[in-house]
Amino acid sequence: MNGDSINKSKEEILKTPIDKLGVDILNSDLEAYVKKLYEELDQQGITFHPLTYLSDGWGCPDGAPVIGIPFYLVNEDLREIEKEKIGTVEGTEEIQKIFRHEAGHAFNYAYSLHKLPRWQEIFGVYDKPYEDNFAPIPGSGKFVRHLEGWYAQKHPDEDFAETFALVITPGFDWKNAYKGTKAYKKLAYVSELIKQYKDRPVKAFSGDLDIPIESISLTVEEWYKKRISSLKPKAKILILFYQEYPKKMPTHDEVVDQIKKTLLELGYGVVLLPINQSIERIINGVKEEKPDLIFNLCETFRNNDKFDFNVTALLEMMRVPFTGSRSGSLFLSNDKYISKKIFDFHRIPYPDFFFVPMGGEVVIPKNLPFPLFVKPVHEDASIGVDENSKVQDEESLKKKVKEIHEVIKDDALVEEYIEGREFFVSIVGNEVLKPFEIVELDFSRLPQGKPKIYTYKAKIETESEEYKLIDIKVPQDLTPELKGKIQEIAIKVYEVLGASDYARMDIRMNAEGKLYVLEANLNPYLAQNSETAIAAEASGLSYEHLIGGLVEEALSRASSKI
Repeated sequence: MNGDSINKSKEEILKTPIDKLGVDILNSDLEAYVKKLYEELDQQGITFHPLTYLSDGWGCPDGAPVIGIPFYLVNEDLREIEKEKIGTVEGTEEIQKIFRHEAGHAFNYAYSLHKLPRWQEIFGVYDKPYEDNFAPIPGSGKFVRHLEGWYAQKHPDEDFAETFALVITPGFDWKNAYKGTKAYKKLAYVSELIKQYKDRPVKAFSGDLDIPIESISLTVEEWYKKRISSLKPKAKILILFYQEYPKKMPTHDEVVDQIKKTLLELGYGVVLLPINQSIERIINGVKEEKPDLIFNLCETFRNNDKFDFNVTALLEMMRVPFTGSRSGSLFLSNDKYISKKIFDFHRIPYPDFFFVPMGGEVVIPKNLPFPLFVKPVHEDASIGVDENSKVQDEESLKKKVKEIHEVIKDDALVEEYIEGREFFVSIVGNEVLKPFEIVELDFSRLPQGKPKIYTYKAKIETESEEYKLIDIKVPQDLTPELKGKIQEIAIKVYEVLGASDYARMDIRMNAEGKLYVLEANLNPYLAQNSETAIAAEASGLSYEHLIGGLVEEALSRASSKI
């Protein structure tokens, strides 16, 4: 039998059991691809030619030096059905690339290369758990890229197969293409392995094949129904985040891994795009990956918190949807001086204040008695806020303002210090706004005389006294009226700033019960232990539901604009 033609109509083919199709690689459209692969191996001096067979998909049986090929590629009739049912089918170039990739697996298995200590040192442990879902990092210099999909980052075995495929690709100058990258060492090692093993004989394969078509009794139509039902029509999400590059190795916040894991568990395709200094990296990464949505975790750029809204502005110009607020709203919320002016216009209560621009002199208004509170105008995450931010006299005030000007490199905001309870109100939604349960900062365990403020140490430095002693709790003593009033103010702030998808408002209440909006955070921290996640859980939403809900809100908002 051959694969030239089945001599049946499309309807008849669909009703035919796959094991009765009567197709084979010999004399089919696939034979030319197999011959070309063998020629490419010959050019490298490799005498090993992996056997091929028709299967339900691409692959090598576990540890077996043979290549399974999807039966639907055997002739034009079946390829047309594949394209009709799935929407796409492998083209000529892609087929040959996959052959090279699978040959890499087969070459590895033929000589048990993955057992070599040097192989494990270069590529990793072969027995590492295999991830069907993974989040690649586009542009990583540690891995080669042969196939679409960043397979090399998936597993050590895939890393080897991709590297092998590039080495045997005719006309590809891998030495120049990957010069100066960490992947170069892998390519050089594979090239050396080929030289060592190219002439060695391979024992004839006598094991079991992995799902040959002779074992598939389903009709073609039944097989496609089963296959389609298993496909997850989930969106592809690119997580955009800032990554620091210290001397030894790049680092990123734990929230990236938490959200990645959550999105993968929800069935989304996930790609990671760390950025640091390069606008081009953002542009090229987005263009290359073509995500359905960007999950924006970028709170800084070029190590400057003032630039975060510029990143969203770039995404807007690229017309790619992303989670969270737009650039204009982020700009307004990030500038605490402008925010207060907006609050004033809309009669939203806030602490009285005055503004000290970079290089400006401190002139204290008569209506602002000490103690006062000093903070940077543009920074977030309480950067520049410490126990000295609460000042009791003019000397301390000027000293703190000078520190913000010279160390933080920012304008200073000086406002009346509100002694009292501090609440966080997280809100999600666009058309319909949903406030979560209110959470409160509990300062009761702080030593006597310690200022009751949420400093940078309290938020970030896990070993600090502040971090260990300040708790986040759900208050049980708020009356329905007070709770409603706090949430009402938070919603109004959300609306006047034009927030999207989610935000968190920080509100204080003094001893007389008067409420003051301290800040609006339109890109709040989303880790599992964050104020927003705690508030969501208190409202009956798991972390998975929180992150999934934010994605749905963003996708819905994006689709409504199409």
